[in-house]
Amino acid sequence: MIRNMEQEIVRLRNEGKRQIHLSIYDSYTMIGDTRYEFERQKIYGRINVVLPNDFIDLPLSFAKLKYISEDRPKVIKSSKDTSIDFAFNYRPEKLNRKEVPYIAKGYAAAIRKIFPSNEFMECGTFFLDSKKEQLMSWYEYLSPDFKEKLYNLHGFLGVEGRLMQVSFHCSEAIYKMWRPAALEVFASIYSSLDRQMNP
Repeated sequence: MIRNMEQEIVRLRNEGKRQIHLSIYDSYTMIGDTRYEFERQKIYGRINVVLPNDFIDLPLSFAKLKYISEDRPKVIKSSKDTSIDFAFNYRPEKLNRKEVPYIAKGYAAAIRKIFPSNEFMECGTFFLDSKKEQLMSWYEYLSPDFKEKLYNLHGFLGVEGRLMQVSFHCSEAIYKMWRPAALEVFASIYSSLDRQMNP
């Protein structure tokens, strides 16, 4: 009886924390029953993104297992147990920002064709700036894995006139807890140079 009461108190306390600390910009964020602190970090030189401060660079040996293609993302930030990660690939090709939604649709169509067993969910496009010039397009799907399905969230945006691909991966069991924070991480990406040129 006392043990059940203690568990209920802990549950209510965590629920209250979650209601207050929902954003990655809060002093800390509750995702499930875990407390995360997010901070702005630099990737690819001038590119900024807000990430959990305890995520690590995924070791290359693990990256080769999780991302089989030689064209794997160059920056992969992972939880210490490697079950959750954000990956960033900055493409060399020049890009017009208006092309972003079409590129996202093209990638989604290719994944559907190559991996028909994937379950596509939602997709969308939103503006990252008040001038409505910087677009972020995204889609999400579940893919089969050894034990349980894997949640995949892919985003695309233009940074300094080039394509930035960002992805988030975790197990199906926890994706609903992580999804709002992951989309906020996607929306936090910007280049210091772009900000200077377009204040």
